[in-house]
Amino acid sequence: MAKTTLVLWILALLEGVASIDIVPLVLGPEFQRAYGEQDILRGFKLNVQEGEDPLQGIVFTGKINPLPFSTSYAKSSIITSAEEVRKMTELSGHLSVAYGPMISGSGAGSYLENKVQSKRQISILYRTRKVAFARKVDVGTLKPITGLETLSRDERTEKYGSKFIDQILYGAQLDLIYTLESAEDTDLMELAAELKGRIGFGPLSVEFQALFELEEGSTSSRYSLSIEAMASGINFSVPSNPSFDATNQLIKDFNNAYDKMLEKVGQGESVAESHVASQFSPVAFALSPIDEYLGSKLDLAESARFDDKMKSLSTSYYHALFVKSQLSKIAEDQKELYGRDPKTRVEVFGPYKDMVIAVQEELDLKIDECLEFRKKSMREIVGTSAKVPSRYANEDVLAGLNGAAYIPSPVSIQGALFDELYYQGFAIPKYAVDDSSDSYLIPWMGGKLRRDDDRSVVASAYTPGDLVLLAMEEISSGAGHKYLKYGDQVFFQVSTLDYRWLKRDSSTNNTMSNDYLSESDNTNSGLLYQWNVRSVVGKAVTPDPKVGQCVKYGDVIFLNNHGMWMHKGLGLGSGGHPHPNVDTVKDGFETSRLQWKVRSTTKGDLDPAGGQCIQILSKIYLQCNEEKNLWVTGGRSAGNIQVVLDEKYYEGQNLSHMEWIVRKEAGDGMRDAGFFCPADSAKGRWKPLQLTPPLGRPLVYVGINRTFDFPPRVWVQTETWEDSVTASITGGFQFGGVYIPWIGAKDREDSVRKVLHNITEMDMNVETTGQAWQFVYDISDACTRMWELQTRDGVTTDNENQKPCCLPGQELDPSQPHGPCVLQSACQCEQSVCNPQAPDQVQNKSSVPTVAPSDQSSGAPKKNPW
Repeated sequence: MAKTTLVLWILALLEGVASIDIVPLVLGPEFQRAYGEQDILRGFKLNVQEGEDPLQGIVFTGKINPLPFSTSYAKSSIITSAEEVRKMTELSGHLSVAYGPMISGSGAGSYLENKVQSKRQISILYRTRKVAFARKVDVGTLKPITGLETLSRDERTEKYGSKFIDQILYGAQLDLIYTLESAEDTDLMELAAELKGRIGFGPLSVEFQALFELEEGSTSSRYSLSIEAMASGINFSVPSNPSFDATNQLIKDFNNAYDKMLEKVGQGESVAESHVASQFSPVAFALSPIDEYLGSKLDLAESARFDDKMKSLSTSYYHALFVKSQLSKIAEDQKELYGRDPKTRVEVFGPYKDMVIAVQEELDLKIDECLEFRKKSMREIVGTSAKVPSRYANEDVLAGLNGAAYIPSPVSIQGALFDELYYQGFAIPKYAVDDSSDSYLIPWMGGKLRRDDDRSVVASAYTPGDLVLLAMEEISSGAGHKYLKYGDQVFFQVSTLDYRWLKRDSSTNNTMSNDYLSESDNTNSGLLYQWNVRSVVGKAVTPDPKVGQCVKYGDVIFLNNHGMWMHKGLGLGSGGHPHPNVDTVKDGFETSRLQWKVRSTTKGDLDPAGGQCIQILSKIYLQCNEEKNLWVTGGRSAGNIQVVLDEKYYEGQNLSHMEWIVRKEAGDGMRDAGFFCPADSAKGRWKPLQLTPPLGRPLVYVGINRTFDFPPRVWVQTETWEDSVTASITGGFQFGGVYIPWIGAKDREDSVRKVLHNITEMDMNVETTGQAWQFVYDISDACTRMWELQTRDGVTTDNENQKPCCLPGQELDPSQPHGPCVLQSACQCEQSVCNPQAPDQVQNKSSVPTVAPSDQSSGAPKKNPW
């Protein structure tokens, strides 16, 4: 009989006659329902009132039979949205508004408390369910209860609902909730992804476990992990707050316990009819439409439309509940950060908290709107006039309050305008702080300014005021130059061929030069190419003492790959060369074996660029500090994958195997972006020109002044090298003893780029009387102490004693280069010339203004006479 029923039921499914919803009885520790065989044939209502139980009275009578139903599954999910929550409840959209932990605002708040994502918390839900058998009504024996058919359809759905329980599923279930928390604002997604990938498979890596250990000098760790576990369906005990490795063992033990129970079933006997059946408890139930067995095809179509509308309702309802709980959690975290200081609590956190409360009140109205819609009768809901409440629409404000706002360039913060930078972080509408009607978002509380071109972080701070100060400081002190800094995660690309980066071989703990792009989709493999540059040996999770400071040529550094340190190996490879190995630091480890000196050249003991900051995309050499005749060499042997420590045999040798391009991002695999001789600093000056017979006027050269010793042999004029030269000027340069900061120096960028590419010979079309001058920059780089970049800017003065006083175009009177400059711009002449209204003042160049030229200047830029 049972086998016949099973066949009929499967045929019904295949023919699309039945529409069955499988509904869990347990959703972790927060939600459990004790339904059993006695509840089969009871009605189930979706359009419930507040507090009403969806389970209604008996609808049909019929014969209930045991049914083989052997199935199992396991799944896990990182909870980042309302939809992820709904998926892990395993409730179809139309059911989720009437059943489960989210059917009321208070219940949802409790359920979501440790599941919503914030900058300090993220959760992973894991569930495995095994079904051994079911008890199901034989649909051929169904008969409606007395009086059911006399009710109108609206009366019937109001009293019994639109569905009924047609079977109960018995088996076992294990729920695990992993909650990962940080002591400070950070992006936890990468850690959560690695954690999720190891659930049920194996132990965490040593590097990952180190993140949860106490840091040196601290009473707490940066990250913490708490785990809740719950088993249902079978007699299986679980520990409270188990460790991660313990939960993996727990999953194995749970599966073994279930399998052993099934082994007790007799030969040829079904689980449902064996003595073992009583040891399993209900884990889920199934619903079918009442109209499938009582009503017309039109009724069945309306029932499907009813389900669709309830599904749409669940989207708006779940979203409002989730984001409300998320805002509460994030506001709680931020209060801890800003609540310590009364000033920041009132001035910074106060407006944010007021905005959170205002939005939560709007979300409460949306939740109430959804609940009111849920109360409607079935006829009202399927009617054409009934509109499902829409989702809360102000997504930009939600993103700002959640710390995920994006404000494109140019960004205005407290009156300061930042061009070519964009903002990411917390934000609130402008009207929240100045009572205006402006609704656009402004940066607020914690956030970052990033560059448009490469997304690199310019400044990060916890208040708008600090963000402005730090951004101004960073921009003015090193605009354009992107330096290698201690604490950076970087890639090292070998210069001898494309598509080869330095990698830790996880199987041998050797180093190798391999193709990152072929493995970058694999998160774990991609991490093997990222090297943390440090000034000391210690836990890789602790901040380096020099974090944020630039690494300089001649520095001795340590290279860490996620807890493993690169060092000179003790053994020799097949070619007789030692390998740079990668290992954890053990007691007795000789520190000198871990040290690598960063060089700009392989010549001599002293680096000619010593003390100069290393720029990203520079080509460097890594010298073994223990044996200074050994250099890290890549792209060797068959397949160009071997990395060894090799000697530099002679100066004329091709050293490209020893050259490493420093990258913040891996790049596209092409090595042509790497360059030698990065420019470090610049000085601007007016250069007097000599008359050239027989022309009787100056012969001018524009561009790079090439001499006998410039450029050096290794110098190659790449686009990235030109960027470095431009940055040495636009980031701030010296002029006549005065420093021109970024804000003023940036104006010179176009004129610099125009002359970088080549040397151009030009005639200076000026009268032969007087002295001609050309504006030039003296550039210092890692290879040459000083070389000259000649611009197209030129002027004439009466004689050689009257040098030009101003930067090109900044003369107050364009016809008087030896005279005052526009307001607040730099002037390199005597005070009586720079400020003729105060001729008696003593010259003091240190008091000469050094800020950018004013836009309000009455002097027009001088027309270039060349």
